[in-house]
Amino acid sequence: MNFPFVLVLALLFIAVWALVSYFLMRINRQNRTDKQAKVVQPAFRLADQWIMESQRKIEQFIESAEAPLGTAQHELLELRLEAGRLPQGVKNLRTLRESLVGHIRPLTLSKPLGEIVGLYLSPANFQPEGPGFVYLKTAMGMVPVLEAPKSGAITDAEMKGWLNRLSTHANSTIGGFLYFAGEENYRTFEANKAWADALRNHRLMALDFKGLTALLISLKVSHETNQMLQVFQTGVQNTVPLVGQSDKMGAALTSLGASVLNAQSALEGGVPSPSKEVKE
Repeated sequence: MNFPFVLVLALLFIAVWALVSYFLMRINRQNRTDKQAKVVQPAFRLADQWIMESQRKIEQFIESAEAPLGTAQHELLELRLEAGRLPQGVKNLRTLRESLVGHIRPLTLSKPLGEIVGLYLSPANFQPEGPGFVYLKTAMGMVPVLEAPKSGAITDAEMKGWLNRLSTHANSTIGGFLYFAGEENYRTFEANKAWADALRNHRLMALDFKGLTALLISLKVSHETNQMLQVFQTGVQNTVPLVGQSDKMGAALTSLGASVLNAQSALEGGVPSPSKEVKE
């Protein structure tokens, strides 16, 4: 074996290994230097912190908005479903109107006028004014109803007294109502043309028990319809501020996405563009 050759080969290997190690050490040192140069710049740390905070705000908002947005979606769906039931209300009222023109058979109630009215209307919708006299609350103001009590034959003097009392308190638009508690008395009134003409001239109307029942039922339905419409109108009006909100939310998210793309382009040498303000 040639010893000088082996020695030269070993020296050559050591020289190459030393040279490679030197360059690797220089490369590692340069990498560490470059890394340290990047890390020590406060601007990069601050920029990363701001972006991280923005990211965290979005994540927190997603968590906090999930419940109220889900509730709002549910409420809007329920509102649409309830609004879809309104035609059924129209149908029910149409059926009620058809029943009124048919042969109605209300349960006869041997009660004073005030108690009968109280069975149909809430206290806020009528006002008793002594025995046999009640004011009904209507869309055209308070309307008086006077009860002609059950008695024997009706006299002209009684009719004149009822007429005077009612006409004194009559509503300027509707007039008032004279309720005959006795069916016989109502038929007697109908047969007397002079009495009927006198009431008509004073814009007053006569009622038997069936007529009073129909009047109170229709007034009850009228009040409840107004209450229902107020509730629905409030519900609909509360949705008005939501109009256009989804478009604004979409525009704001699109603007953020475009801003991020623009920022990435600027970091890679592109020309930055100004941000566009999205109105709240």
